[in-house]
Amino acid sequence: MSAAQQPRTYNQAHAERQYTPGNRRVSIYWTWSYPWEANRNTGELDNRFSTMTEVRRVAWPAYEGTEWNEKHFLQGIAGTLELFHRSTLAFQKVV
Repeated sequence: MSAAQQPRTYNQAHAERQYTPGNRRVSIYWTWSYPWEANRNTGELDNRFSTMTEVRRVAWPAYEGTEWNEKHFLQGIAGTLELFHRSTLAFQKVV
């Protein structure tokens, strides 16, 4: 019998937390697969999360800085997915 595998995680500071009575623990679950979505044809938008493909357009001026250009940040669907994952890093520090 092999050892139990850790769950697959993306872009997070994953650390097991000990149970403490009276304290809350929060988990974030994405219902889509990062590798599968990142490699899909951007022309096929059927049966996809609409907000995922609209994030950068809605907040457009905020993503015009040099830190978001193609040399520093993934463009297309993969880059949009990174925005979601990066937002969870700050969220983990707050929670």
